[in-house]
Amino acid sequence: KAQKILDYLNEQLSICEEEFKSYQGMFATEQDMIVDRVATQRMYFRLKGIVKPCDNVRWHYCEDSFPFASRLKPVIWLKLRCGFLARRIDLDIFWGTSHFLPFLNKKVTTILTVHDLVAKLYPKTLTFTHWLSHFLFFSSDILRTNYVAVNSNGTATRLFNWLGRKADVVVRPAISDFWCVKKDSSVEDAFVSLNVKEKFILAVGTREPRKNLNELISAFIELKNSGSLGGYQLVITGGKGWLS
Repeated sequence: KAQKILDYLNEQLSICEEEFKSYQGMFATEQDMIVDRVATQRMYFRLKGIVKPCDNVRWHYCEDSFPFASRLKPVIWLKLRCGFLARRIDLDIFWGTSHFLPFLNKKVTTILTVHDLVAKLYPKTLTFTHWLSHFLFFSSDILRTNYVAVNSNGTATRLFNWLGRKADVVVRPAISDFWCVKKDSSVEDAFVSLNVKEKFILAVGTREPRKNLNELISAFIELKNSGSLGGYQLVITGGKGWLS
């Protein structure tokens, strides 16, 4: 069953028209929608998150009633509370969409999505809590999961070189119709609010040191001064990250 899902994910991604706080949230929800299409006789439980991927009775959102659940660090919640909820449901397959697995019954088949190896390649760009979580659990969770899905060939290669763990499937982020050019007044209103009055170069990413935004800005200024980018503005968009 898990292999069937992985094979299908390797072929296509579907459209999702919700608003997301992160790339990983969008990526996971689009994959959930595909799983819903490929395995139509299954029941699904989302253990954390506010977006319901599919509007049908087979999807359930499990809200954690533990009084201090919202105060727990994400990886602590995942390891302890998420594992507890999963054991109560008696799952067949658990899909971990962000690098880590909870403590589950051994009979549960697990799939783990690995988005990048930032914790290994650029550990100084992480908060201490984020770095410690990867130091304690990242390698062991990847090695013990039944299947690994990655989002690029580069991540697959780095993962194999580091841990000797071969990715079972590469699922590249899709550009769905949700991201098409919009032709309504909201676009013009956004340009006015951002003071965009000419052609522009758009940079999308979390505002943090590892995104090399300082280098981007320096390069843009240099090209503007040389006359190579006359008539262009630089527009940077993205949520706040570490040290932003």
